[in-house]
Amino acid sequence: MRLPRVGRWAMRAALTLFALSTFIYSFFAIPARIAMARIGDTQPRRPSLDSVDFIRHRAKFEAEADLLRWIRRNAPPGDRIAEAPAGGYTYGGRVASLAGHPVPLGWEDQRTSMARLG
Repeated sequence: MRLPRVGRWAMRAALTLFALSTFIYSFFAIPARIAMARIGDTQPRRPSLDSVDFIRHRAKFEAEADLLRWIRRNAPPGDRIAEAPAGGYTYGGRVASLAGHPVPLGWEDQRTSMARLG
């Protein structure tokens, strides 16, 4: 099945826009990431899906790695862990979520936006 001429034009335009936006993002993001690493704003870290390993390499939260390990060993699966809600896009709710447990409050912004919907 061939697309009509307008459809082919639209598809080419969309793919061109996608490729251009990818290039623009890479052009600005890569130097910014390198600059952040040079000033010590980011730490080089190896890829890991282990949340304890992830939090251990964050200087601000490294003391919580032992807490996460303790929760994983001693809290039954499905138990909720209460933490004070934090603002959006922060590490609020991190202990419960990184330990693999439900977070009843989590981000303040998420909680209030969901309350408006319901």
